[in-house]
Amino acid sequence: MTSRKVFDSIGIVVIAAACSLFGLAVFAKAATYTITVDASKEMGAWDRFYEQLIATDHMHDMLHSAYGRNMQNALTRGANECGFKYFRGHGILNSDIALYSEPNGIPTYNWTKFDSVYDAAKAIGIRPIVEFSFTPVAMATGTATCLWYNGAPGNVTMPKSLPNWQNLCDSIVTHLENRYTPDSVRQWYFEVYNEPDLGTFFTGGQQGYFNLYDYASEGVRQADSLCKVGGPASSATNPSWLGAFLTHVLTGKNASSGLVGAKCDFLSYHRYADDPGDSSGTSNPAAENLYHESVVDTCVNHHFTGLIINDEWGPCATPLKYRNDESTASFVVQTIHLLSSNGPSYPAPFMYGYWCMSDIYEESDAWIGGAVNAYQQGDDNYGLTLRGDSAIPVSWDVAKPVFNAFKLLHQMTDIQLSCTGGSFSGANGFATLRSDTGAIQVMVYDHFGNNNVSLTVNNIPFSGPCEVQHFIVDSAHSNSYRLWIAMGGPNIPTVAQWQQLSNAAQLSDSVIFDTLPSSGSYAASFAAPQHSVSLIVISSIAKIAVKYPNAPLVQIGSPISARIMNKTLFVTIPFAGHYDVSLFGVDGALVFKGTANGRATTAFALKRIGGEAYLLKCANQFSSSVTKVMRVN
Repeated sequence: MTSRKVFDSIGIVVIAAACSLFGLAVFAKAATYTITVDASKEMGAWDRFYEQLIATDHMHDMLHSAYGRNMQNALTRGANECGFKYFRGHGILNSDIALYSEPNGIPTYNWTKFDSVYDAAKAIGIRPIVEFSFTPVAMATGTATCLWYNGAPGNVTMPKSLPNWQNLCDSIVTHLENRYTPDSVRQWYFEVYNEPDLGTFFTGGQQGYFNLYDYASEGVRQADSLCKVGGPASSATNPSWLGAFLTHVLTGKNASSGLVGAKCDFLSYHRYADDPGDSSGTSNPAAENLYHESVVDTCVNHHFTGLIINDEWGPCATPLKYRNDESTASFVVQTIHLLSSNGPSYPAPFMYGYWCMSDIYEESDAWIGGAVNAYQQGDDNYGLTLRGDSAIPVSWDVAKPVFNAFKLLHQMTDIQLSCTGGSFSGANGFATLRSDTGAIQVMVYDHFGNNNVSLTVNNIPFSGPCEVQHFIVDSAHSNSYRLWIAMGGPNIPTVAQWQQLSNAAQLSDSVIFDTLPSSGSYAASFAAPQHSVSLIVISSIAKIAVKYPNAPLVQIGSPISARIMNKTLFVTIPFAGHYDVSLFGVDGALVFKGTANGRATTAFALKRIGGEAYLLKCANQFSSSVTKVMRVN
């Protein structure tokens, strides 16, 4: 969160060419990239640093926002579908949480809303980075504030009593451990303030921040020395802050204890691709990677061995339109690939938290001026999901293309494989292997050009019947934004339009069944238009079935009904609400794809177990179910 993000109504619309699923489109000067995966060459464990953290906005939005909805559902989607493990937001010490007051000069705590925020996070199954921000009004030395936050801006001045600030941080950790157990809270992270290098968010200057940090870190250490605390969460506008901060916490005099150094378990920073000081520019993944390398160099030069966390990043620090379209999907995937490809000298960050989860977003009231709940016409927004219309449930948290990019990244699995033939300036790819089933996942993307791909996967550790899924995110697939544009850009879509947008936002995929030769190789050709992302997943049908040895036996008369007519198995599954009849081939492996209850659904027979018994799978974007159907008649 930086002042660069608050106001910028300049929109950039990037029009990407459409392509057909598994089809080749003709582009001017298109090149064909031959990408080869060797499943026998393992390159080490796949690092899921990109899903360790997701940034959020105003912490009170966990409870209520200016839009009549909270962001709990969006975070639930992020945790369940993208695998996000931690979240970080601003303003837990703001007046709308009302944690701290000083009646008659006596520090007093009211934990009601504070607890509600973290209780909601626990219910979702996501852990917090607790950002100590901003200064409680009762503790502040001045009246300077930042941001709007639904009329509850944060105070950005120094605390008038740093010992009281230290006691506040101590009390927070102690209270959390009493409520959630020490073992749980020791897995959380405590971060001191946000972007103190920018006067917008802290008026105390660098030395003032160092003093603020010392007292806060001492408070955490007093409560539990095993809890993790860090900072400075500085913007890339002032990169020298990182080195100065490390010098202070490693060798400087601690303002609180009087000793040398301060407890610091992680170094945190922010970086947007269009931040000053890098000529690579907006929406260029190289900007993210080069800055991270400079952060690693700074840590090495200062002999800092703690964790490195980027808890805000994205293609730009302003809410430009291409944060909504498919270009940000390919930007995210290429950035993750670059950060994963630097070798041992420049390991990926421990966490890499994209800004931000939801368009339920209150830094500025610029988004409140009109009744706007879809994509914006002018001032756009940062989220992975739309905030929607509070009166229309189907509109809530509709995915943008970039959300689907993170959803595809979540399908990468355990072991990185050798993948050659791509280029960071054209079509490129990376691949993983699932250790228990041997399934292969190949991510192919093209951020800068319009090209074609000839993919070969060799030495697949199985042969015979297999399932091949091809997921696509581009201008024509998995893209609610392009449909919204085609609708004429309605600010307030109708219920029917929201349903169409929700359907368009679902991952677009093709599922085919094939038989791999004994050599264990697979080949395919497809288009890679600019700003496209594809995921090809190759799975053994037999090994998929083995994953579910304890699937329940379901017989006629149960909620699942099944029958055979003309060598075709018809199944009806009441899955997360009633689902329409699903169609399976008895002698083959035909697949049913369609929409049931407004949700894109896939169902297929995994394996004929014997006699008239089948192992079946039904899945949509929310969950999946596997069962056995017996004595079909």
